[in-house]
Amino acid sequence: MRPPSIASSASAEVLPAFKVAFSYAGEQAALVGAIAEAVRRTLGPDTVFFAEWYVSLISGDGADVLLQKIYGPAGAVVVVQCLSAEQQSKLWTQIESNAIAERLTGDGRMSVFPLEVAVGGNTRPFETIAPQAYRHPVLVSARSIVDRLRFVESIGSEGSGATRTQAVMSVETPDAAMLDTVYVTDFEKNETLIRNAMALYESRLPSAERYDFEMMVSLVRRHLSDEFGPDWTAHFLVALFGGRTVGMLLCYEHLARRRAFISYLVAYNPRDRGTHPPDVSEELARRLMTARMERGLPPATFLFEVDDPALADNARERRNRASRLKVFGELAPFKALHLRALDLAYLQPNLNGPVRGGERPLLLCYAAPRLGKTLSKADAIALLTWTYTELYSDDVYENPSERAEWARYTHELLAHVTSQLPDPIRLLKHDEAGARQAASRS
Repeated sequence: MRPPSIASSASAEVLPAFKVAFSYAGEQAALVGAIAEAVRRTLGPDTVFFAEWYVSLISGDGADVLLQKIYGPAGAVVVVQCLSAEQQSKLWTQIESNAIAERLTGDGRMSVFPLEVAVGGNTRPFETIAPQAYRHPVLVSARSIVDRLRFVESIGSEGSGATRTQAVMSVETPDAAMLDTVYVTDFEKNETLIRNAMALYESRLPSAERYDFEMMVSLVRRHLSDEFGPDWTAHFLVALFGGRTVGMLLCYEHLARRRAFISYLVAYNPRDRGTHPPDVSEELARRLMTARMERGLPPATFLFEVDDPALADNARERRNRASRLKVFGELAPFKALHLRALDLAYLQPNLNGPVRGGERPLLLCYAAPRLGKTLSKADAIALLTWTYTELYSDDVYENPSERAEWARYTHELLAHVTSQLPDPIRLLKHDEAGARQAASRS
């Protein structure tokens, strides 16, 4: 933040009760100011502290005390700490950082939102995820900040088996329709919602690719009921718009191994009086990351399967498949991780029964820190072994004989896929996967 320059004074009592306060260095004032303005359009006048808007109030003797009150635990509901090399070296931002540090205990840590606003600005430990605002549209960063504010304001409210957040359709039109995301934790209370979401997913699949509907619903029920033990948990999210189910995300997380598998993601972006809601896929994925933070879960690596753009039958389907990759490739919550597609012949097990030849060729994607251009064969085998034997484990069946048959099937499939692996395995960025499919069709 730039030091005050207008010689007037004010006491803390005359300042508004800010909901969001930005701590930043002057070198990044243009970017941070644009984000702050977008947040203010959503929250209303005198809800956002951006120093250059309040120079007449904060200038004068005792400004350090005033700033500590704004950025400290009794100040703004959420403080956005805009990370850059300059922010970490200047006197005023150091004063602000000292006040912000008082928030970083217990639930107070959620009231600090780190945002990287210049290349190399995040020098925090690996455990600190800081979205890279300089790489994304202003509205994306603004929406993330508003989402965090809503979560912090909701702490302490009683749950009903599902928690909700609302995403503003456009930060510039706060009165517009809202996208409602529901995080489901109780199957019995939300069975109809779950079935509607699963039915939406099934309706988007070709009939030849559909699985036994009741088996899929049963798997969700068993995970939400903790039948798979303390090592596993499930994240089930539903998107609603105008009372309609417009999206679903299901993620199975192996807590003991710190691996999460995004099993299903389906989204339908409807029109409402000529306007569009936010990107449903993006909101669901963002809410997944928020839900993990709410539950205090440690950092994890992510895997998911997508239809390979290179195998699409037409140009429109290729674009759709590439866009699914792009959703995750460009999402801010994954910016502490690198997202890559493994360039190998991966086959999804046939969930309708252990029948060889019924597998689907898909693209297996991996999000983890410090990924480069290749992955060793040994590391790829470890990922595939986890996928085939632990994620797609014999727990999918309850009958002992069926479980034994399924276990034999997945181990044979694992052996088949790993026998064809090169060393090392090429890792593709989401845009490289798109280029690969374009080249394959040229």
